[in-house]
Parts: sequence; structure tokens; C-alpha cells
Amino acid sequence: MEPHTSHPGCRLAAITALKQAELPAGVLVALVIQGFTEHELPAIITAATHTGPQYTGYRVLRLPYTVGPLFEQWLSEHMPTKKAKILKHLQTMHGRQLHNPRFRYRMLGEGIYAEQMAALFAVVRRKSGLRSRSPMLSTAAFRRSLRNATGAAEYPGFYGEG
Repeated sequence: MEPHTSHPGCRLAAITALKQAELPAGVLVALVIQGFTEHELPAIITAATHTGPQYTGYRVLRLPYTVGPLFEQWLSEHMPTKKAKILKHLQTMHGRQLHNPRFRYRMLGEGIYAEQMAALFAVVRRKSGLRSRSPMLSTAAFRRSLRNATGAAEYPGFYGEG
């Protein structure tokens, strides 16, 4: 559906490469569309499990601002028979709208369809053996750039300058 996005095989290869480099990697299945793509969730996580991720998560579709009308137009052109069902599910998950701006609810939805999706995800995640949260990462090895807006080092001798 999304033009110019990476092919799923390339995404799986990226997880494999991260795993081989001993870097933490996970799978975020997004954006799941209730009534349209949620049935693909088990196959996606199963395929990804074979590449070595440590955790997984999902996000539901939300359509803020001008994105809603664009998606409705896309549905009219490509899936006219499923349009009403898909929009009804989205609105049910987002408080009778296509977007719920409240934190947590905007990404996972609420209501019966969100509960069904969460239950499906929990079963698939448990069967895959993946965690639901990413590991705690440290920023100790990073440091803030000390260059000013012109690109010059702010401290003499920093970056071999001065």
C-alpha cells in the first residue's frame, strides 16, 4: 500500500544483519489495519522470528488530519467493497473518529476491535517466544556534538581543530 517503502524481504535481511552484528533488533508490525491486514500479523511475526529478533510490537492505523480523506479515497479506488467495514473498524478503535490523539490509544486503539487485535498479538508473540518490550538501551557511549551552527568546533583542539 505504501509506495517507496522497503520490501519485506529487505526488512527481514536487516534484522538478520543486526543479529549477526550482535545488536538488539526487534520487529514492529505497523500499521495494522483492522478488517484488512490484521490477519497477516501471525505470518509476519513468524517470518520475522526466523531472522533473530528479540522483541516485537505492533501499531494500528490512525489517520490524523488530511491523511484520513486520502486513505478514504484510496479505499474507494482500490477496495470499494471493503471501505465501509475498514472505516467502521478504524472509527470504533479511535472513539468514532479516524484518529485518536490521546497517547497510547492513538497507537493501539481501544474498544472491542483493539482488544481482539491485542489478544491475537499476545498469542502470536507468546508462540514466537519474543518479548513485547525492547531491551533497555544505554546512551553512555554517545556524546553530544560540540559543533556550533556554523560547523566549527566550539572548543579549541576538538575534532583535531584549533
